[in-house]
Amino acid sequence: MSTYHLQQVFRPTTVAVVGGSPRDRSAGRAVVRNLRAAGFPGQIGWVSPRYSEIDGVRTVARLTDLPWVPDLVVITAPARIVPRIVSIAARRGVAAAIILTAGLGSGPGSPAARM
Repeated sequence: MSTYHLQQVFRPTTVAVVGGSPRDRSAGRAVVRNLRAAGFPGQIGWVSPRYSEIDGVRTVARLTDLPWVPDLVVITAPARIVPRIVSIAARRGVAAAIILTAGLGSGPGSPAARM
């Protein structure tokens, strides 16, 4: 098994976070805050169709609105749209994704099975 794409998980140069809101317990907000607090040196894109800015960070409505292709996409969106986001990310050439959401389920017809 090749570990080539693990570089994009553990040492990405660009990250897009899909999902998030100004809520205190928002997973997307926590991811962006942690990346910034850790001094992540790369570009961070934040995708949020509901908010144009969160914590002073400008967002875009769709992953396809980013003018660059991220190495890593962190998906914190609702489970029901995760398969679609993964598909869009793959078509754009994103090498890796981390999914932080609840409710993917298991078995035939579940979002997890569709991915």
